[in-house]
Amino acid sequence: MARSLEMTPDCKVDMFYSCKTEPELIYLDVIRQTVETHNKNFRIFPWTADKMGMITADKIKQKVGDVKGKDIFLCGPPPMMKALREQFIKLGVPNDHIHSEEFSTK
Repeated sequence: MARSLEMTPDCKVDMFYSCKTEPELIYLDVIRQTVETHNKNFRIFPWTADKMGMITADKIKQKVGDVKGKDIFLCGPPPMMKALREQFIKLGVPNDHIHSEEFSTK
């Protein structure tokens, strides 16, 4: 997706790649290389819960600044998506600006 993302100069993407541990961050090098090669407006933030705690909307806001008016794309287990959606709404992101793709490993 990062390779095919057509971005205008004023469009910026911040991707938070969150896993429990660092070994679970599969393809991180490929994603970094793709981003560096194809898109200078795409930043990746690897996040591991064992070292950084669970990812939250507040922690994302601390890294990237205000999230109001942004489009948020979420992908992960349903409980995580539900929690993050609620947190982003509390930060002022309209629900229709939050897009999600839930999955489960069960």
